[in-house]
Amino acid sequence: MTNHKSYHRNISNSQIHFPSGNTNNHGLINPSDQMDVLKLNSLDNPKMMFSKKESLNQKIFKKFELNDKYLLYNPIKAGTFCVAKYKKDFVDKYPFCEYRTWDEINQLYNSKEFANLEEHLKKFQYTKDGEFQLVDKTILDSQRGVIADVIKQATMSLIKGKGLMRVSMPIRLFEPICSYELISKFTGCLDKLYEAIKAKPGIERMKNVMSWMMGGFIYAMAVRKPFNNIIGETMNAEYQDGTKIYAEHVNHDPPIEMVLLVNEDLKFRMHANFETVVGLGANEATILVKGVITIDIGEDRIYGQIAPAVNRGLLFGNLRVCASEAFYFYYPNFELKGLIKVGSSSCQDEIRGGIYWAPNDLPIKTKTFRESLFPNLKEKYLTKEKQVSQVSGRLFQAMSFDGKEYWNRNYKFHSIQISKRVLPSDWLYRDDILWLWRGNSDLSMKWKVQLEDVNREWRKQREAYKKANKKLFK
Repeated sequence: MTNHKSYHRNISNSQIHFPSGNTNNHGLINPSDQMDVLKLNSLDNPKMMFSKKESLNQKIFKKFELNDKYLLYNPIKAGTFCVAKYKKDFVDKYPFCEYRTWDEINQLYNSKEFANLEEHLKKFQYTKDGEFQLVDKTILDSQRGVIADVIKQATMSLIKGKGLMRVSMPIRLFEPICSYELISKFTGCLDKLYEAIKAKPGIERMKNVMSWMMGGFIYAMAVRKPFNNIIGETMNAEYQDGTKIYAEHVNHDPPIEMVLLVNEDLKFRMHANFETVVGLGANEATILVKGVITIDIGEDRIYGQIAPAVNRGLLFGNLRVCASEAFYFYYPNFELKGLIKVGSSSCQDEIRGGIYWAPNDLPIKTKTFRESLFPNLKEKYLTKEKQVSQVSGRLFQAMSFDGKEYWNRNYKFHSIQISKRVLPSDWLYRDDILWLWRGNSDLSMKWKVQLEDVNREWRKQREAYKKANKKLFK
């Protein structure tokens, strides 16, 4: 492969610094434009996003050529891209990891068009209660003693005067992928998406869109955690059918990923700001992905929100995975809304609910989306809603509308293909992920903590900037 000049990325990915000292600004904005950009990217104000998008882009963004030779994936000298390059004492002590070669990437991702769902589910046993119980011995062994490790780490951090913010989850809880890859699994039931695109606008299209989002949930299940993304970290990949997926980590606390799934030939787009919130119970953890998902098919638009995932048995009992509460959908063009409740007293993955009539002026805001659609999920209140189609089935098996099956687990799941052209901020260059993938968990943990410190430093700088420029953030 042709050798290119090496370059590295800053804490902020707004600038790419080349060895010559020149700076390629591909996303810099003036302070006076900050609020316009925030409003542009906000799903809370979709009218503004579409009305001002073109002019605003032309105003503040400079074109960044994707055919630039610097973007070709290249196994250059390890560490060239890493933010920890600025920490010389750390780098001298803990070496950079060797990047994956293009052959290794092809073998991992590009050699297969479809994912094997049954292979993915081998680590689980589907129980009569409708949960997936973890039975993989290697993973089970890795989970033991985690709480004690975290308490020990927190104690040492306090003794050293570093506070609790620097406590990091043990590396044995993780698998060597980033959150973006988990999102790409959730969106990978593309055959169901094709049916939604071809369906007649109205109730039939809504049924298929709901089935697509529900269908992806089974493949996104995980007990081992993906790595949290770094501020400015990106992914650009695609499926073999040409559907492209782009993502960027835009906020650290709370963690927010901006995601775009697009197939221009099919006139399809899905975009969302995914904010991950973790809630801890007595013996379980609930992972809620906030954010309103916007699905555009031609001129048609449907909104949705995902149900929370639940990991049970963290302290005692068997480790199990399921979902809880509900999925929500809104189709203003046809005055329809959808609800799929998950779980009952006898079966954790039983689904029920359906499609209902709705006013066409409901607010599209993350914090109030669910309550605006369905203020109360108790049956005595839902019976007052005007239902036009009933859903039934099992979340991890199949789902039907009015007795007709729309999805089952035999649908194919498409695998992402890694592009030959990736930004310098791409997750492929993460040393902590690479070290774990190459089998060195100790160095992976060292790099993970170092990169988490970068996220914390970014947050401090952001807060200082907001404090100094209060007028911009009113």
